[in-house]
Amino acid sequence: MPVDRDVYPEPPTKTPIRENLSGLPNPNILIQKVFFYAVDRPVTIFHDWIERQRASRKIYYYHRVFQRVPDLSQCLEDDLFCQYEAEMQWKRDL
Repeated sequence: MPVDRDVYPEPPTKTPIRENLSGLPNPNILIQKVFFYAVDRPVTIFHDWIERQRASRKIYYYHRVFQRVPDLSQCLEDDLFCQYEAEMQWKRDL
């Protein structure tokens, strides 16, 4: 089978550099930089600051221990807070 070098030339060894024919900068690069400095960077800095604050004060929600309150039968008749706490304790114990 003959080799048609005129029809299928070999690819260039290096990718050619695209020359900017106009004096204007590329708008895509400008938009990317504006987005980075106006949106992405402040949000990232705020996120990192929040993460540092949370790391310094660890809050363990899943290992919370509630103080025991008396049973509902031991609460006074007019003590609504005691009755509420006894009811919530009973629901947690289920």
